[in-house]
Order: sequence, then C-alpha cells, then structure tokens
Amino acid sequence: MTLSGSETGVNYQLQRLNTDGTTYSNVGTAVAGTGAALNFGAQSNGTYRVVATNTTTTCSSTFGSATVAATSLPQSFTLGGGVCNTTTGVSGAVTLSGSETGVSYQLQRLNTDGTTYSNVGTAVAGTGAALNFGAQTPGTYRILATGTNPITCSSTFGSLVVTTCVAPCTPPLAYSLSGGTCTNGVRSALVLSGSQTGVSYQLQILNTTTNAYDNVGTAVAGTGSPLSFTATTAGTYRVLATSQGTGTNCTIYCNVVIVPICPPVCTPCITPCIPPLAYSLSGGTCTNGVRSALVLSGSQTGVSYQLQILNTTTNAYDNVGTAVAGTGSPLSFTATTAGTYRVLATSQGTGTNCTIYCNVVIVGECSAANGCTLGYYKNHTGSDSWGCGYTPTTLYTTVFGSTNGLLDPNLTLLGALQLGGGKQFNLARQSVAALLNICSPLVNYSIYEGNIAGFIAAVHNAFSSADAAGAYASILDGYNNTGECPLSGTNTTAGGNHNSDLTSASGIISGTTHGDKLMEIYPNPFTDKASVEFTLVKAQHYTVQLFDMNGRLVSRIATGIADGGKLIRLQIAGHDLPAGIYTLRLTTDSFTQMRRLVMNK
Repeated sequence: MTLSGSETGVNYQLQRLNTDGTTYSNVGTAVAGTGAALNFGAQSNGTYRVVATNTTTTCSSTFGSATVAATSLPQSFTLGGGVCNTTTGVSGAVTLSGSETGVSYQLQRLNTDGTTYSNVGTAVAGTGAALNFGAQTPGTYRILATGTNPITCSSTFGSLVVTTCVAPCTPPLAYSLSGGTCTNGVRSALVLSGSQTGVSYQLQILNTTTNAYDNVGTAVAGTGSPLSFTATTAGTYRVLATSQGTGTNCTIYCNVVIVPICPPVCTPCITPCIPPLAYSLSGGTCTNGVRSALVLSGSQTGVSYQLQILNTTTNAYDNVGTAVAGTGSPLSFTATTAGTYRVLATSQGTGTNCTIYCNVVIVGECSAANGCTLGYYKNHTGSDSWGCGYTPTTLYTTVFGSTNGLLDPNLTLLGALQLGGGKQFNLARQSVAALLNICSPLVNYSIYEGNIAGFIAAVHNAFSSADAAGAYASILDGYNNTGECPLSGTNTTAGGNHNSDLTSASGIISGTTHGDKLMEIYPNPFTDKASVEFTLVKAQHYTVQLFDMNGRLVSRIATGIADGGKLIRLQIAGHDLPAGIYTLRLTTDSFTQMRRLVMNK
C-alpha cells in the first residue's frame, strides 16, 4: 500500500478500520515524510486511512480511504470428451464439467516442444454450467481459467489426450494386372482392370536380392476405373491396394505380372559417307534474250546436288527447287532470275567431308536482244541517247582510228550517220549506230556488250578494204534492226546536246501508275554518298543497278519487293567508284526508269 506523496517534518500513520465499523487502529509505526511517495508494504484485508501529524506544531489531519480485498483462484473442473467413435471414425467434443460466471476458459494444446501450450480458438465465458469446446484434432489439451473481479487471477488445470480416430476400413476388391508386353521395341503399360475410390494403389517390383517387393514411384488414388502403370525395366510386378481406415483385411495384392526385357528394334546401319568430287558450274549466259542452263560438269551416283542462290538480304544461300540425284553425268539446272548461284553436293552417309560446294556463277539480267537504227541516233542526238561520252561532233577517226583512206579524216560521228552510199560508207553509218547501242544501258545489244574496245577493233579491221567494210556493215545493220528499239520515244533534239538526266522513253517508264514517285537522287553530283528514293503505288519486285558510261554493270544496289505506297530509301557509297558519269537504273515488274549520276572526287 502506498501514499502518493509526503512532506518533510510530518509523520504519516497508517490506520485500519476496526470491526465496529467506526473506530480505527494504528498499523505499525508512523513513517516520517520525505518529500516523496511513501510505501507502507503489503496489508491484509480491510479499509485503511492515513493520519498526518506535524512534528513541530503537533497539528494533524486524517485523509485517504483504501480497501484491500483478497480474491480466490478460479475453481478447477474436469476436462473430458474427445472420445473416438470407432463406427463413424469421428472424435467427440472436448468438454469441461462446470464453469463459474465471471471467469473465461481458454482451451490450449501442447506444442511439439512438449513444454509450451498454444491457444485453440478463443476463450469461452463461464456460465455456471458445463462448457463444450467442440471436436478437436489429436493432441494433449488443458484449460487456462482467468477471473477478473476484483483483480485478474488465472489458473491452469486438466489434461486430456485426444487420439487419432479412424473408422474401420472396407476391404478392397481384387482386380487383375496385365500388360507390359513388348512390340517392336516398345513396352506396353501395366493395366489394373479396375479401382475403387478411397483406395490407394502402389505398383511394386520384386527385389531379387532381398526377395521382397520395392515400391515403384508413388501410390495412385483409385478413381473407380482401370489404372495404368509404367514398367520401366524388366521384372516381376504386382500392385498393393490399401483401403482407408483401420482393422483387418485393409490391404490386398493383385496377381503378379512378369515383364520381359524389351530390346530396341535395330535400324539399318548408316555407312560413312564418301566425300563428293568437285565439279565446275558454268552457263547462265544470255543470248538474244534466252538464258542458257547452268551446267555442272559432272556428278556421282549416291550424291545429291542442290542449286542455291545468294540472298542479298541475309547474305546466305537459299535453295532453288529440290535437290537432284547424281547420275554419273553432267547435270543441268535452270536459273530463272539473275543472281549468284552455286551447287551444294551432299554424299549419303555420315561423317566429315560429306558436302562440297562448286564454284559460284554470277548470272546477269537477260532480256530479248534489240537495237536502235542509225536513223534513230541521227534524229536523237541528246546525251540521253548518246552514251559513253560520245557526242555528234566527235571525229570518227578519234573513235575508230584510221580507215585506210576509205573515209574523210574530218568526218564526225553525226556526219557518218548522215552519209549515203554503200560499202565503207554504210559501215561508217552502221558502226556509229552499233557503238551507241552498246553504250546504252537500255539496249540489249547482241554483240560486244561491255566490250567497246573489242568492237572498235573489229570495225577498224573491217576497213582493210571496201568489200570487207561492206560485208561487216551488213552484219551490223542486222543487229541494229533487231527487235524493238527501247529508246524509240526519247525526245528528238535535232541539234546539239541537252542536260536531262531522266530517261522517260516509251517502254522505259511507260508502266508507271499515277501515284508512283519517280526515282530521286541527292546530292547529284556527289563525292562520298548519294541517297536514292522512290515510291511505288502498288507492291511489286524492284531492282536498282548502277552502270558505267560503257554500259557495264558496276553494282547491283538493291533487289527486293516494295510495299505499295512505302518510301524506299537506298544509299550509294562512292569511295570505291572512280570519278565519272554513271547511269542508275530502276527496274520493276511494270516499268524501268533511268537517272544519270555524276561522281566527283
């Protein structure tokens, strides 16, 4: 019992009310004030007060009233119940034989450490009668009883063990086990003819060392239907069926099945390959618009030969058609498009060196041979028709050299086109037309394509006599009149040159559709890089190629399929190009367009 404070110079006497309910008696001796709280120690039941007396003036005062009352611990009752019903397999409720009002009762279960307890559910208020805590899981239980009036006091009592409660089992039915046979190297499953729900089925194999059965995998729950098991090895198998519950006859074994060894089916042996021989690939040349076949110089039986073309997008080779079996003779392949081709030879069998590639062959574009007549070039003298840097005023002898006195040394190329007469004069006319045909990237001339020097030498040699000149002129006349001139719609410029860099001849861009954006180049002229842009109104194939002034193919810039309405942007690098004038040609499924491109260093 305590007093909240005190004064120095004052004595404090604790007093207890007597049994008459009126008078008080001193408890112990007075305690001197300290200026702080005072402690009178533990006291017995009763009502208390304090008398404070000043030690100097002997004045006193009485104050305070505190009652001490003792509280007894909650009463103990019997903890019971939790009895197993062996018929149903269900344990009964846990009960407490009695309770007190004002006391709460907390059921607790012993933890796995065997020492401490944990609460089970919430506390139940006492009613003055027996309490029911419901059915509980197996374990050891006790009660924590807690009273709160006038102060909190608690006690634990009781000990009840609830055991596992299982109903008697239903003996499982007997089913037969079969299967495990071997067919073509494949072992069939083991099949149990039936099963029951509430029964587990464990596949077992006889251990020939211990002469006991070992489990194979884990048990399978019954479904009411047949069950399938996998026998991974040869051996003697059975199935153990176990019914849920307790008692006798809860397990049964099916019949045993002996599963034999199941060897794999042998496959034919594959012999090591014989490395294929190397043969050369040739052909694919274009003559008068007809591309010759690609020919492999030889082949071997037992070796397959696959034609392949370089994919310029992935830089890998794609197969063309299907592989061809070797016959022991040369093989022929068809190159339907321009590109870089090779043949992959593959020998039957296994091992290293079973494949070999032949040399690559570059197959160019191939269109029908054509030419433009001397009359065309006589009437079309612009730079879009006259290529390779030749102009109407260029001297004939500057190009072809001496004519053995058969022509005027001051004769110009245009003058040669305007000559009349036969033999050497006809050769002068036809040779200029042939020269300009060879120089035009749009003309697929029959002879000397990409070999202007060879052509000039042939013309020069033909001037050995008038008769020889006339004979060669007749040959050139035939070539100049072959097919339809692809330049037939080029604007006529009766005199002098012009600077147009767009060839818009009929048959060149005549297939364009309204909405096609013609090819644009910038910058032009260029020194380092030039950008090329065009847009096709409909989806189609396209090829962009760069030719020099002699009509020789310099580079295949791009090949692909353009989406309709999508801008195509390409780039030409000039670091490997010599300075000069070039022709950029765009070829699509429906039209061809050319632009002149100037490279400055």
